[in-house]
Amino acid sequence: MISNEFDLNLVPLNQVERIEILKGAQSTLYGSDAIGGVINIITKSKDKPLVSGALSYGSYGTKQGNVQFNSSINKLNYTIGFENQNADGFSSAKDITSKGNFDKDGYQNNSFFVKAKYQIDTLWNLQLSTRKTAYNAAIDYGGFKDDKDNEFKNATTMSGLILKYKKAKTNFQLQYQYTTQDRTYYNDSVDRTYTIFENNQYAGTTHFADAFLSTPIHKNIQWIIGTDFRYGSYNQTYE
Repeated sequence: MISNEFDLNLVPLNQVERIEILKGAQSTLYGSDAIGGVINIITKSKDKPLVSGALSYGSYGTKQGNVQFNSSINKLNYTIGFENQNADGFSSAKDITSKGNFDKDGYQNNSFFVKAKYQIDTLWNLQLSTRKTAYNAAIDYGGFKDDKDNEFKNATTMSGLILKYKKAKTNFQLQYQYTTQDRTYYNDSVDRTYTIFENNQYAGTTHFADAFLSTPIHKNIQWIIGTDFRYGSYNQTYE
């Protein structure tokens, strides 16, 4: 991803089952970025066929709807889901003039995902997931300056493949993840005097792969070995 940071807007809250916070160094299991700890967001997983959906309405004109389908075919379990969220919002800039004419900065998010797990046998399983998220929001020009037509758009695709092995206390995992992200900052506000048009585009691609093996060599000693590889590319254009 761009700047190698994870955007929490990509995780629909209705899909979160629990959040684990692991303190201390976790690099052996979670990669080189997990030096001080890990926040592990675990999404929901259903084994039985189920169709579910929800609609909600909140303050600032917030509207949210989602639908999800879970099913299984022999050794294959899969989940397909879609979520839409939008809000009228409020001005992200503080109106220090007290004129009350700052416009609202709205937000819209669409997310589609597919998650599947295939149980190869009693020891091996293969997991596949992909998520496409597109959201856009109106933004202001700084903390105290209103901007009528300043927009931010983001489109992200995350796809991953995990092969797992588990026998007694021995665990092996091989993982690959591919991520693309496109961001656009577009501003054609006619009430500005400092510039007429602004169109900034950012695009990033990330490849990540890791493997680790853990197995006991004594009743009080666990042997762990792992490696990871990551490659990212990034480009940007300004108009």
